[in-house]
Amino acid sequence: MKAIKISVGVVCLLVLAIALAVGYMARGLTPSDAAWQPAIGAAPDTSALPRTPCADSSPVRNAYFGDLHVHTTYSWDGALRGMTTTPDQAYRFATGEAIGIPPYDSQGNGMRTVQLDRPLDFAAVTDHAESIGEVNLCITPGSARFQAEACRTFRGEDKAGSLSLFASPLVAIKSSTRAEDFCGPEGTVCRDASLSAWQIMQHAAENWYDRSANCSFT
Repeated sequence: MKAIKISVGVVCLLVLAIALAVGYMARGLTPSDAAWQPAIGAAPDTSALPRTPCADSSPVRNAYFGDLHVHTTYSWDGALRGMTTTPDQAYRFATGEAIGIPPYDSQGNGMRTVQLDRPLDFAAVTDHAESIGEVNLCITPGSARFQAEACRTFRGEDKAGSLSLFASPLVAIKSSTRAEDFCGPEGTVCRDASLSAWQIMQHAAENWYDRSANCSFT
């Protein structure tokens, strides 16, 4: 009889899937309900913002270097790792500025810094859409749900509570996804928090987009 080898990663994924399912069922949700998908439809027909043609252009094209997969504090995986980097700071880093990283001091300033040897030509903050509203609520002091049990657990402050066996930060936020007792009727609280985070990302991207003829950063 051949032995079957199962990696630790696979086991962890199975345990996580079971924990998430329990969280959904405990709140009367199904995974499809928690997906909270909007109706499918065509994107609005809007014109792109104008920009000046780049002074440095070539008919045979230039080579540019960048990063199209950047997560900030608004993604649950970033927040869980204690990262407080905002979209604005992410673009600062991409353009060559130094930013602070964990551990943080009592004022929230990074006690270490990182900086690129060469600034990037382009970058994109691509935070997770899933649970972005819930994460925003849990990381923003004074928000409508900042002191909620799920948020305290997500931040690592409350290890007990009704989540008991499954009281892990990830399960705490995932089990609250779109739940009415957390997001409010029709998910209004989480919808507003999602929109707020999305607007912050858009403003940061536009702020750092060089639309002049220099085209120094996209």
